[in-house]
Amino acid sequence: MGLDIVEMVMALESAFQVRLPDEELARIRTVGELYDCLVRQLGSDGATQSGLYEGAVWARYLDVIERDTGADRRRLKPGASFVYDLGLY
Repeated sequence: MGLDIVEMVMALESAFQVRLPDEELARIRTVGELYDCLVRQLGSDGATQSGLYEGAVWARYLDVIERDTGADRRRLKPGASFVYDLGLY
């Protein structure tokens, strides 16, 4: 994981008050996969289910990524690759 992505993960962990497991993060490649990991860590506090990309948690997640990376929110689709589509390393 590159520095851009590490900093983004740290911002998400801070914003949502969770710890995302390193072993899971090592396999994550897309915006949707990271969101699914986050929702699993939130458990019942997630107020949504993994794989459902809508609602307050999804919107807050996108806010954090957009603010931290400067990525255009319109490009933050579940299937978007952090490296190839968003240029993060």
